[in-house]
Amino acid sequence: GPDTDPKQIAEIQHALEQQHDITLTLRNYRKNGQAFWNNLFLSPVRGHSGQVTHYVGSINDISERRDHENALAFHATHDVLTGLGNRALFEDRLRHDVELARRHHQQLAVLFIDLDEFKPINLISHLLIRYAVSAGMSSCSSCQI
Repeated sequence: GPDTDPKQIAEIQHALEQQHDITLTLRNYRKNGQAFWNNLFLSPVRGHSGQVTHYVGSINDISERRDHENALAFHATHDVLTGLGNRALFEDRLRHDVELARRHHQQLAVLFIDLDEFKPINLISHLLIRYAVSAGMSSCSSCQI
């Protein structure tokens, strides 16, 4: 498929040529074109003479696990309500950008704005959102909560 990593294909070919085990996590494609993630394990089977007679392999679809891991990673760095990046994401990106600026001998400026009494503003916005959703749902006869 279009997102298949050529390096991983080369790793598989190398393992087959060298006749050794390989375990990879690959993005693969079903016959209908739908992408999915799988763990691939290939291992040579040797006969009495030590020569490889055949290979055994297993493929396990790990798409659900991968999706769950991605969701957990997103929620660790983003606000649940707004989907905006949180402090952890900001600090990670800032560390990255500081290192990048240092590596390229560039300057980096950061503007920090501290909003006094932001928590009450945040609480009011949450209450307004709940009210708007509640009002919208109560006026919709076919809606279910």
